[in-house]
Amino acid sequence: MADHAPGVLIVDDQPDLRALLQTILRHHGFQVFLAQSGPDALVLFRQNRERISMVLIDAIMPEWDGPRTLQELQKVQRDVAACFMVGEKDTHTDLDLLAYGAARIVHKPFEPSELAKTLWGMVGVRDRRRGDRQPRQATRVKVGAGLEPEHVVESWIGDQSVDGLRLRLPEKLGDVGALLSIRPADASDEIPWIPVQIRHMRAEGGMWTAGCRFLHPAARELV
Repeated sequence: MADHAPGVLIVDDQPDLRALLQTILRHHGFQVFLAQSGPDALVLFRQNRERISMVLIDAIMPEWDGPRTLQELQKVQRDVAACFMVGEKDTHTDLDLLAYGAARIVHKPFEPSELAKTLWGMVGVRDRRRGDRQPRQATRVKVGAGLEPEHVVESWIGDQSVDGLRLRLPEKLGDVGALLSIRPADASDEIPWIPVQIRHMRAEGGMWTAGCRFLHPAARELV
């Protein structure tokens, strides 16, 4: 495996699943780091921070659960790109996990190729330029309600900052607290949706203006 291949830190207490994920992700071009618990993951992350592009964390583990593990990793790197694995018996909701700072969520059982595609969609985000953005020329995006939108409309980003953005929508897609999914207007269906949460919504000149916050700090570089 080439040194420049993106690194994934897998955190799961099940040895068989760790081994399976290692095989799958190596096959799809990733470097793989394995941790059997949250504390082990924290040690590995500190030692290999420059080589690890993202973390793949089981939401339910016996010592530190997934959210606790991510919180500890965020103390080392605030915008660590994280994807949670969620099973049928897990008590965490997608909204809970996104609120903790997850960039993506995958549900078990998952197709290996789909998991790899999800993780490849997260590659490079933390290495792009960070910082506030000033108001800019409106950028077209696709917007839908919820995490897996079926009804999608074209919208525009008026301005964007480190923590959020302002959308101009042709129709109301939700109330305060609701989740929206966005991606560039010219993006293919293979490009992952970026989740944002509505902080305020108001009617304005026949349109709707929605102030939204990113649920993951690195997601601002994707739009």
